[in-house]
Amino acid sequence: MAKEEIIGIVKPYPVGRPPDSLVVVIPKEIRERLEIKSREKFHVKIDDAGRIIYERLEGYVAKPTRAPGGQTK
Repeated sequence: MAKEEIIGIVKPYPVGRPPDSLVVVIPKEIRERLEIKSREKFHVKIDDAGRIIYERLEGYVAKPTRAPGGQTK
C-alpha cells in the first residue's frame, strides 16, 4: 500500500443554483508539492473502503475559455 500523509481537513462547498454539486478545495501545500496548475483535469474514483481518489490526467490541461466581456475563465 502507498504511504499516506494527512495534510489538512477540507469540507465540500455547494455550487450551482439550486446547489447540485459540491466543490472540494485542494490545499495549497498539496498544490505546491504536486505542482498542480489551474485547469488541470483529474479522474475521480472511489475504492472499496469508501475513499475518494483524485488521479491527475497526465499531459492534459484544458484551454482557457472566454466569458462574456472577454475575461478568461
